[in-house]
Amino acid sequence: MKSFHAWCFLLVAMIVLSLNQMGGSLSITASAEGNVSLSDVDPGSVAAVTANGVTTGYSTFASARDEWQNSSAPAILTLLKNATSTTIQVTGEGLTLDLNGYTLTGKSSYAAAIANHGSLTISSPGEIAGYYCVDNVGSLAVTGAPTLSGSRRTFCYTDGSIDLTQATIGDWSVYNGSGAAVDVNAAFVLPEGYNVCNSSDEPLTTLSKSSTGYIVGAPVAHTHTSQPDYRSNADGTHVVSYSCCNEVTTEACTGGLGTCLNGPLCGKCGAEYGERDASNHASGSYDYVDNKDGTHNKNHKCCGETAGVESHSFTEENCVCTAQAAARVDAVYCGTLGEAVELWQVNDGTLILLQSVATDTITVTGDGLTLDLNGFTLSGIKEQVATIDNQGSLTITGTGGISGYYCVSNSGSLVVMCEL
Repeated sequence: MKSFHAWCFLLVAMIVLSLNQMGGSLSITASAEGNVSLSDVDPGSVAAVTANGVTTGYSTFASARDEWQNSSAPAILTLLKNATSTTIQVTGEGLTLDLNGYTLTGKSSYAAAIANHGSLTISSPGEIAGYYCVDNVGSLAVTGAPTLSGSRRTFCYTDGSIDLTQATIGDWSVYNGSGAAVDVNAAFVLPEGYNVCNSSDEPLTTLSKSSTGYIVGAPVAHTHTSQPDYRSNADGTHVVSYSCCNEVTTEACTGGLGTCLNGPLCGKCGAEYGERDASNHASGSYDYVDNKDGTHNKNHKCCGETAGVESHSFTEENCVCTAQAAARVDAVYCGTLGEAVELWQVNDGTLILLQSVATDTITVTGDGLTLDLNGFTLSGIKEQVATIDNQGSLTITGTGGISGYYCVSNSGSLVVMCEL
């Protein structure tokens, strides 16, 4: 069965080949593998037309051109060799000319290689040469990077639109053959940075009757072989210079963040520019200033701005603001004697003086309390009252002293283990 199928395929191929050699066209709809491609077209073909999923090779360009022009469906004309033709009249819709790396030369004097009255796309690298490459009356789009080398002008614009947004534009120009002024923005769709210009490279909005415009784009950036040198102008800009070509330009400073001390520092020239940012502090460190009331100010070290007011917090006898604890109750350090007395009477234990303190009368009501003078003096500041009014159970120890109108007024249990 396989041998029978092979003989059938060979027979069909021989018949088709004979027809092609007789001067007809070759339409290949399937290969032995079941695929369709230009590689399946007879190598002797000058061009191929693809329409409705069928690719047909032609031994002359004229026959391929005529089939393509008369196609009722979108079709592609693909060059397989360089070709010369009288003006190709395009009237159909959805037609594509694939240059495929070859050259199409218009041989009609003083006429375009292609006169487009329909909808045409020219694609792929290759070349169109003629007096004009294309005389456009319909809808024309150029994609890829074809070479369009008209000896007169690239395009003759009569009507319609020319879309070049997907094209790599060369030294192209357009002649207004419409008989009236042309609105450039309506007639031409160009890549960003390109314009239709006069001979002085000045962009045009209107192309006058019988005049020529030149399609001009942004200049190609120069590639420098040296590193840029940046020099501040001290005004928010800097000079950029290159030793390789002596190019000098001026640009605005950019980059960096402002701080509470400085404006931003430019990322290129390093100069300060712009405004300071008071909320962005240059340092994460702080200075602490004792308020002499059990609190201290927390100030940003960079600019001195106060970040807040905090209660003293002691590591052993000293706070971060260098304030010294007045006393401690067992292992808890207190900034004022009042804090220490309050804690002492609630929790019992021992109150140890860490500095000499002047105080109002201390009323002791708790049991089992101990006051360690620790070499310091407890001074009462009120007249005719005692410095300590003991109504609980109190033991006074350590060296030091208690002074006041009375040292101690006692109505509870008092043990003194020191000299007063």
